[in-house]
Amino acid sequence: MHLIATLGSALAIALSIKNIGFLILGCFVGLIVGVLPGLGPVFGVALFLPLTFNLPVDSSLILLSAIYAATAYGDGITSILLNVPGGPSGVAVTFDGYPMTRMGKAGMALGALAGSALVGDIIGITALITIAPALANFSLQLGPAEYFSLCLFGLAMVAMISKGKGQTVKGLLLGCLGLVISFIGRDVITGSVRFTFGSSFLEDGVSFVSASIGLFALSQAFILAEEGGSIAGDHVLVSKPWAGVAAAFRYWYVTIRSAIIGVFLSMMPGIGITTSSFLSYMVEQRTSKNPESYGEGNIRGVIAPQAASNATASGELIPALSLGIPSGATSAIFIAALTLHGLRPGLDFFTSGGDKVNAVFAGMFCAALVFFIVGMTCTPLFAKVTKLPNSILVPIITILCFTGSFALRNDVQDLVLTVIFGIIGYFFFKHKWPVQCIVLGMVLGALAESNFHRALQISSGSFGIFLTRPVSLILILVILVMLVLTYLSDPLKKLKRQHV
Repeated sequence: MHLIATLGSALAIALSIKNIGFLILGCFVGLIVGVLPGLGPVFGVALFLPLTFNLPVDSSLILLSAIYAATAYGDGITSILLNVPGGPSGVAVTFDGYPMTRMGKAGMALGALAGSALVGDIIGITALITIAPALANFSLQLGPAEYFSLCLFGLAMVAMISKGKGQTVKGLLLGCLGLVISFIGRDVITGSVRFTFGSSFLEDGVSFVSASIGLFALSQAFILAEEGGSIAGDHVLVSKPWAGVAAAFRYWYVTIRSAIIGVFLSMMPGIGITTSSFLSYMVEQRTSKNPESYGEGNIRGVIAPQAASNATASGELIPALSLGIPSGATSAIFIAALTLHGLRPGLDFFTSGGDKVNAVFAGMFCAALVFFIVGMTCTPLFAKVTKLPNSILVPIITILCFTGSFALRNDVQDLVLTVIFGIIGYFFFKHKWPVQCIVLGMVLGALAESNFHRALQISSGSFGIFLTRPVSLILILVILVMLVLTYLSDPLKKLKRQHV
């Protein structure tokens, strides 16, 4: 009875007219910010933080969490329709989402996006409510050695991500190129400048947002301008959003597995949505019976990264609310919001917050439902964009690319960077090279390097730390097994056929 009363009280607060208004506002703001290239969830949450100063704590956190979750979903909309990632988390969605659009299946892809985002959010919020303290305590046991091994696991995927298409060498080369790009700027440990060729602009490194917009968005603008016609071409535009939602539940094992990956990675400082979406995508491709279908319009390639992204959005609050340790920039903003309203993260948040704490969780569930309903309602309208002539879309995409790139740091040189990567992306796309491998190297390069150096500092220069730490050792063994099986799978199949 006490539990029912608590839930009833929490729902009464979360579903008050005032909080419903903030919830709807947060969802619409998040969708708009998510659709605009280069902005991402941190921009949306940071922009509205000052507006929460005079609001109650429950209204503030409901508004901010709705913005965050809806932004993580909105990132995928333009990724699917225009191959323009709304934010870093939308990059992985482009791999199969945009090919589906080219096949005339934009509505189905958007439905899968909405369905997997809803499930990811529900799993992330459930983890936040039920197992936050235990999971957060476990994440504290992971040190630099474990983080480096996890990054190594992601980098090892570069060798496998294109194997099914016979492009293993190309994938490795582009992965190495991404690593080299990630090393441009200041050394993460010593602070010394490297690979900048005397340019002060490159001292802060190559902007991931500008690079990804160029690689995946501007390059496609070049291709569309060259092709003419429309994105969906002569394909009949069939908007079947509910078929996409059904696919997210039909492939429930993909959705749930990816969401769990997102929750686990969300607790690790510095990992974030981008890495979790990439790793979940690659895990699904690696475990698939038809890995060559990924990148060609496989709907599971949309479901996996989006479920992981939205689970990460909620999961990032686990260490933030339980221990006061932010695992990313957005969760750090949530801690600031708590502090502004007189609440301290940790045990005090759960004990002194009372019904308002449960109201925040209830509001997060409601936010997931609201942006799902809004997304499904607008999907037929979104899908019609793909039938617009490329002569109209190309200027719009180009303007969005430059706006998103410039908005990040208000630096004209970022526009030049976007154009350079746009040309690089155009070349690789035209010659069918796996461009996603560059991005993977860029995402994991700096993280792997910093944790590698920290691990060696802890061990006084001994490489044995990577083998004596249990989690690190397990990850390394998994990497070795996967690499061996990857390169022995074809010879073993041939040998088996010979003996049959």
